[in-house]
Amino acid sequence: MKLKEELNITKAFSVQGTTFRKAENARAIRHARTKGGMRLVLLHEPSNEFDKNAIRGEVNSHCVGYVPRDVKIPEGK
Repeated sequence: MKLKEELNITKAFSVQGTTFRKAENARAIRHARTKGGMRLVLLHEPSNEFDKNAIRGEVNSHCVGYVPRDVKIPEGK
């Protein structure tokens, strides 16, 4: 699955798996505060052992969690 490079998604959802990434999340938030904002990048992760369709969310190159399975993300062309 190929995701579009940039999307304006207005649907709010909770990122899954954040409790396993407390240090990474804290680092991403600190970086965002010093740089003036955050950009969430969604990456398909076919090597994920739990879900071959997993979509990882990253902020400033730090994995902050995963998009829940029930949230539909448009695919790229």
